[in-house]
Amino acid sequence: MTDAAVQSEVVAADEEKQEKEFASCAGERKHFSFSYFENLIRDIKLFPFISAVVQSDASCFGDFEQTHKAVQMDKSSDSAESQPDNQSETSTGKSGDSAPNAKTEAPPPPLMDLESDFPLELLEHKPPVLQRGVKRPREGSFSRKRGRKRAASAESSALAAPATSTTINHLYGLKAWKNWVHQCRQQPQESGSLDFKEDILQYDSTELSFALSRFIKELRRPNGDTYSPDSIFYLCLGIQQYIFLKGRIENIFTDELYGQFASEISAMLQVWKPKLLPNGGVVPSRVEESFLWECKQLGAYSPIVLLNTLLFFCTKKFHLTTVEQHRHLSFSNFTRRSKPCSRAGKVCYLHYRRSTTSPDQTVLFRKQRLKDEDLEMLENVTYPLHCPVRLYEFYLSRCPESVRDRTDVFYLQPEKNVHTDSCHWYSPQPLDAAILQTMLTRILAVREVQQELEAARHRCSTDGDAE
Repeated sequence: MTDAAVQSEVVAADEEKQEKEFASCAGERKHFSFSYFENLIRDIKLFPFISAVVQSDASCFGDFEQTHKAVQMDKSSDSAESQPDNQSETSTGKSGDSAPNAKTEAPPPPLMDLESDFPLELLEHKPPVLQRGVKRPREGSFSRKRGRKRAASAESSALAAPATSTTINHLYGLKAWKNWVHQCRQQPQESGSLDFKEDILQYDSTELSFALSRFIKELRRPNGDTYSPDSIFYLCLGIQQYIFLKGRIENIFTDELYGQFASEISAMLQVWKPKLLPNGGVVPSRVEESFLWECKQLGAYSPIVLLNTLLFFCTKKFHLTTVEQHRHLSFSNFTRRSKPCSRAGKVCYLHYRRSTTSPDQTVLFRKQRLKDEDLEMLENVTYPLHCPVRLYEFYLSRCPESVRDRTDVFYLQPEKNVHTDSCHWYSPQPLDAAILQTMLTRILAVREVQQELEAARHRCSTDGDAE
């Protein structure tokens, strides 16, 4: 059996599994019901990776078994979370008990502290997770001018399965929230102020946005120290995941009602820089790319999330780190192409041609523009829902036809109250610069983005010395 045939079987199995995962969350958004996705993907040939999801969605909406499993999982998580408090209460029973129970006498476990459980040294020395027998790819971004050897490596990155990643633990966010509520209750409260509750689900959206804004400012570790901004970002992602698991569809990072919180956490991250260790090493961020996919901050779940995903790919792959650089992108910069591939016969990629008027604000990017004027972003055939090429095509199909050839805009403003049968998610107007900045700031706080940018700086420095 040829390599291409083997790869085809693996891809088919993985896609079936991934489509089932996607089906469990499709339809969570209030304006994006099953009928919406069904009407949305009329051209099955154009979007096979989403059309299969649409077909499986019919059983998702009324699937009691899926819901039951999710509820049971949440109950077990809540039980694990409340166990320290329950043990603390039972261990302080009456001193006159003649036959104390060993379980009630056991000391309560220590408080959950993200930075204590995962110290800086552990993050610094965390080894990259690589597949056995697969060379580390450059994740599909490479220059056409760098030879066949690098192109072959990039081809393998399009075919190789994604490396196993860690998952976010939302219990850290919930425990930090409850600790903060206890701190608030110990302080005198002003009359008419919001009554802070331990149960996040008891807040409406406006109250939760206000409470989250105070939470990220006032939160302290169990030892009284402040959390680093990337740790706070991690904790808030955990809260977001918990909200989704409980069936609420708010996105605390992108929904308009949470604008105050989104702006304030972005401002906090904007002034944050990764710490330097005594040995000269840089401490990576606690927030990983996989956490964003897991918490639905990346993907095609809504118009704004799709924009955030394209912004993420362009930042990570093409090293665009400023709002000005992103605002100079246009639809004319991108072209979908394909080329021969030794293992799969053909591989598709998104070709990016830098504009001659694109601002390059540092020596690093001026050098890079001269060397990498033409860049490519390979498709992800193993995990189509994470594929930059297909997500770009999907975005293009949701934009008005009048803007698809424009040379002055790329990120468009989402339409308000999009109808479920609408073919367009976006208006012809460019996305507001302030929204673009808050999204970009959060993206620059992601570990893999920081590592890719650092690697690019190192390559430019090495090439400069060689010249």
